[in-house]
Amino acid sequence: MRREDSPGLFSALSRLLCRLLVWCFALLYLLALLLRGISALGWFGAPSPLAGVFLIVLGLPWTFGAAWVDDAMQPVIAALAPGVTLLILAALCGLRR
Repeated sequence: MRREDSPGLFSALSRLLCRLLVWCFALLYLLALLLRGISALGWFGAPSPLAGVFLIVLGLPWTFGAAWVDDAMQPVIAALAPGVTLLILAALCGLRR
C-alpha cells in the first residue's frame, strides 16, 4: 500500500464506523423506548419500574439534569435525553464528511 493511499482509506473507514455508531445507538434508543412502553402497558405481566433504567443509562450525562426539574417531568427527560446524545453523535459524524 502506498503512503498517499492510506489517508483516503482511513477516512472512509472512519466515516463508516461513525455511521455504524450512530445507527447502533439509534437502535438501542428505540429498543429502550419500546421496552419502557411495553413495561408501562404491562404486556408481560405487572409493570416494572426498572424498565426505564436503559433510557437513563443511554441518556447520561443529560439525565443528571432531571434532578433539577419537577418529579412529574423526570420520566420525560429520561426518555428524551438519549435523543440529545443521538443528535450530538449525528452532528459530529456529519461534520466529518
